[in-house]
Amino acid sequence: MPYQHLFSPIKLGTLEIKNRVVMAPMGTDLAHPVRVWGDEEIAYFAERAKGGVGLIISPFTAATKVLSDILRGRPLMAINDDAQIPSHKRMTDAVHAAGAKMFLQTAIFGGKFGEAAPTSMYSPNYAGLPRELTLDEIWRIIDDFGQAARRAREAGYDGVEIHGCHGYLIGQFISPAMNKRTDEFGGSFEGRMKFPVEIFRAMKKYAGDDFPLGFKMSAWEDLEGGVKGGEEAIRIARRMIDEGVVYVHVGTLNTTVERLSPYPSVPCMYLPRNTLLPLAHEIKRALGDATVIGTGSVILPDEAEQFIAEGQCDMVALGRTLLAEPHWARKAEQGQRIRPCIRCNVCHHQLWKAEPLICQVNPYLLKEVQEPVQPASRKKRVMVVGGGPGGIHAALAAAARGHDVTLYEKQPELGGMLYPGSRPACKEEVGLYLEYLKGELADSTVKVKTGVEVTLDMVRQEKPDALILAVGSNVAVPDIPGIDRPHVVTAIAALRDRSLVKGKHVVIIGGGDVGCETACHLADAGHEVTIIEILGELMTDQEINNVKMVMYALLKQKGVTYYTSNQVTQIDERTVEVKGPEGGRTLPADTVVIATGVRPNEVGRETLRLGCAEVHIVGDCGSLGRIREAVASGDLAGRLV
Repeated sequence: MPYQHLFSPIKLGTLEIKNRVVMAPMGTDLAHPVRVWGDEEIAYFAERAKGGVGLIISPFTAATKVLSDILRGRPLMAINDDAQIPSHKRMTDAVHAAGAKMFLQTAIFGGKFGEAAPTSMYSPNYAGLPRELTLDEIWRIIDDFGQAARRAREAGYDGVEIHGCHGYLIGQFISPAMNKRTDEFGGSFEGRMKFPVEIFRAMKKYAGDDFPLGFKMSAWEDLEGGVKGGEEAIRIARRMIDEGVVYVHVGTLNTTVERLSPYPSVPCMYLPRNTLLPLAHEIKRALGDATVIGTGSVILPDEAEQFIAEGQCDMVALGRTLLAEPHWARKAEQGQRIRPCIRCNVCHHQLWKAEPLICQVNPYLLKEVQEPVQPASRKKRVMVVGGGPGGIHAALAAAARGHDVTLYEKQPELGGMLYPGSRPACKEEVGLYLEYLKGELADSTVKVKTGVEVTLDMVRQEKPDALILAVGSNVAVPDIPGIDRPHVVTAIAALRDRSLVKGKHVVIIGGGDVGCETACHLADAGHEVTIIEILGELMTDQEINNVKMVMYALLKQKGVTYYTSNQVTQIDERTVEVKGPEGGRTLPADTVVIATGVRPNEVGRETLRLGCAEVHIVGDCGSLGRIREAVASGDLAGRLV
């Protein structure tokens, strides 16, 4: 489709933006102690500008020295000193040369990480008990924000976004749940809005009336007594629009105490997409001509076009979407294939660990300064064994170098573990990613042979110059009496073909990611599912707590029963024996599903490697990992052959 709304220009004040695609503010965690943009960050943003976005909003940038701008021991980017201006000028020059406009997001932590807040009080939004800001400090911060806008203009930014969202200091002043002051900066609605309003006025004073300022706000707060959408959120947006901001960027506050939210800012794959659009729509409907930016896991161009066409928002801010595919906008406009974000939230978790951004599906994230795939000095015949994400990436990279590449997959379909992993309804984006990889292969010179199990004799007969082994893993089958009964299947087999699961009652042995996702998949088919997990909780290998919380809620919603700290001790014809801290129990089991993990396919790997002098090992057959490790090792192997 032509996406005539998504790719129409829009004015922010007098500034024209070429389309409605915004790169949302996201940290890279690469800011240096001396607070200058490095080559990696500049190349990263410039690549998204080349990719066709109309507006880039910078990550959280500290506007003042009154309060700390150190997060978990690492300094954030700052605009609180004139000495930083040349670094920011390098950034804006690169982004402008690549064809996009750029706003600087100015921000301050406040009580979220325990230093100071409007009111000294405990809150789920705070890491500790903050002290109360003095009036003198408040006015100094306001003045510093004004100076930050002046520096931003001198550095070549096209505008500034005032960060009043996500429970940082400006949002704390706005929130009735966190601002209990009784002076001019608290009490009434106008009192709570005085801090952002005065910041806006200071920015206009120092940067000029013609310098556009946007405002990011929380339309929903996961706090008792906080903003809960509706008229309160509309009043906040209207007040800032009346003051003169050129847009409102609608977000939410999800607290530092992790909890399920009806409006999660960074929804994982187990939740629906586009979670915050209803909040943006509510404000847009009330404010009419005001420019509203919507966000919340927008990943599909068709849906982005629909939101704008229906008047739910005027622009869409893409975050993780542009980590996975920097050229999303250009490819959408030209009708090209887009690498989809799978919403795994590994990138978001990485930042909370104070480590540089990573992406499961894009091995080039923050590596934009590196050389692209280079032509090989000598053309080789390359044999890739295994059609999972690692093998596919290896084949694509090797083919891009000019090699003659053949990819073999023993299953009837490509994808390796991506195929069964995409079968549950809650894993839709993994299916989109698999289709993307298939499309990339179809457009490449790679010859693909599915349903072919490669043997050592075959390798010796083919005589490849290089052999890339991506033969994956094997199911780790537990030693349980009755495990070899005919009604026992692996989770991978059950995901590949749900018809293998017979009867009403299903018992899944193993409550990791695969076991839980398989439980959801089978429950959707009408089975009564019980998970038995030997450890004290489900999904122990899943580092992202919020993802676990969502899965627990999903299992409850689907009626899945689970027993932790329990183990299956016997599999009988239609029952299983289970032992736990409370003793033993017998559960009905028409089908038993094994989801107890995998082991590297060492036998397949070591056997096949005897057939060629140049061998590269990719993915799980070398070392167990997730999609990212397979993709990265596959891309590297393809570049090395």
